[in-house]
This record gives sequence, C-alpha cells and structure tokens, in this order.
Amino acid sequence: MIFSGWEDSGLGNVVKLKHIDGSFSIYGHNSHLLVKGVQKVQQGQIIAKMGNTGNSTGPHVHFETYTPEGKIVNPMTYLPPLVGGKIPQPRTIAFTRRRTESGCEKETIMAGETVHFWINICRENGKLFYFGQSKQNPPTSIWLPVLIVGVNQYRANNGNTSFYITPNRLEMRQNGRRLFSERLRLFGVGAQRGQGFASGSRFPAPINRQSTGMLQRNGD
Repeated sequence: MIFSGWEDSGLGNVVKLKHIDGSFSIYGHNSHLLVKGVQKVQQGQIIAKMGNTGNSTGPHVHFETYTPEGKIVNPMTYLPPLVGGKIPQPRTIAFTRRRTESGCEKETIMAGETVHFWINICRENGKLFYFGQSKQNPPTSIWLPVLIVGVNQYRANNGNTSFYITPNRLEMRQNGRRLFSERLRLFGVGAQRGQGFASGSRFPAPINRQSTGMLQRNGD
C-alpha cells in the first residue's frame, strides 16, 4: 500500500495500493478507511467503506488504475466480468494440456526450463498463453492466458496464484506472497527479435537429462 488517508485533491478519504506487478490503484470518497500507513493487504481484504467524502455528490467509490509507468488505464483491463452484479471469488482457471515436443502447438515466444519445470510462452489465434509442466510429474501441466507486464516479462494468473516469467527467472506468488523463485535457462526468446519462433520450432524434448543435470549442479 502506498497511502491511506485524506486527499485534498477532492478524493476525500482515499486508499492507494501498489500491486505486485508494479501497477497501482486508487479508491476514493470512502467513509471509513480500514487500512493504515504502508500496511500490506491481501486479495479479497476489505480496505475501506464506501462513502461521500471529498468532492462527491453521492456515495460511491472513485476507482482508478495505473500502469507501473504511471499511465492511467481502463480498470476493466484488470477486473474479471461481474457475476450477479458482484466481482467473483478467485477461482482456478488452469487446465491440463498435452505437451508437444516443441511445447507450443503454434508460435513460440519464449521457451526454457528451471530445475523443476519446463515453461513456454505461446501465441495462438492472436493471444498469449503460459504453458508450464512439472519435470517430476510430466502429466501435470497448466495452460493459462498471459498478460504482458514489461519487455519480455509476462504474468499468468490462476485464481489467487500468479506466475511471473522473465528471461532469467520463473516466480510463483499467492496472494502477493512469493512461494518460490527459480532461475530460468532459455532455449530462445522470439520476442527479443520482434517476432516469435516459426511454427514447428523444435526445442529439447520433455526429458533432457543433460541440461537438467547442469541446472542442478549450478543451483538456483
């Protein structure tokens, strides 16, 4: 959290939050603030009560969202569709998918491995997806929509769990708390050249003992 208190600009009682991807959001005109100072908050936590403070003509929440660079964006970019007029509870949206030898069935944007996982960023039908597979349990895989959060930096949300993928690291967080972080060794990054790999590009098959052993010796 960045700030919780009175804002003279007209927002009255306001809460400003900084999120784990660097973006931030503002909630204004509240009647009561339920968080203080630089307190950390969790997804789903109640941070304030709607009100009519500041320059307001009626009880409501003034809600703004900004990119990490400070550019204001449409909040609907971040919010899930309403269900019965309410924001739905976090839910698991991942599903399993068979891994091909190249990982992606069409265009591969990024491909690599950590000590415990193979990962791919794929583009299919104009959309980006994260495809992750456990080395210890190869049939276990996840396929998630991806958000671009920086140059060659991606985030895949699975309910209240998020995967952050950069050219040198895979990180998993739950409710903003880091669960693990592993060094990522890339087979290639198509996005650095402004394009993905050609369809059918081939990367090491799911069992690559030589490269896996090298990562285990180097450590994380």
